[in-house]
Amino acid sequence: MNQPITNAKARALLVDLLTRDQAHGSTLRMSTEAAAEWVDAFLKPVGDDTPLFTGTADTATINTGVAFVLGDPRGGDDTSVACLWVGDED
Repeated sequence: MNQPITNAKARALLVDLLTRDQAHGSTLRMSTEAAAEWVDAFLKPVGDDTPLFTGTADTATINTGVAFVLGDPRGGDDTSVACLWVGDED
């Protein structure tokens, strides 16, 4: 299992994923301002003690994202899971 990342690293990673073509490095997606606003809204419920995770999956040539669990990670009525994942084919 991957180690948790900081809020700042998660924010930077997600803004980059939403603004830059991951296969070729060109800027083809959202503007930086729009991506930052969207990512800030996504991360708003996350506190400094909430573990954030990133990694890859075998679903696209290039893919990554951030996932987190709010509440008891064992589940229950007060538990929520969020995931923002981006896949990019070369």
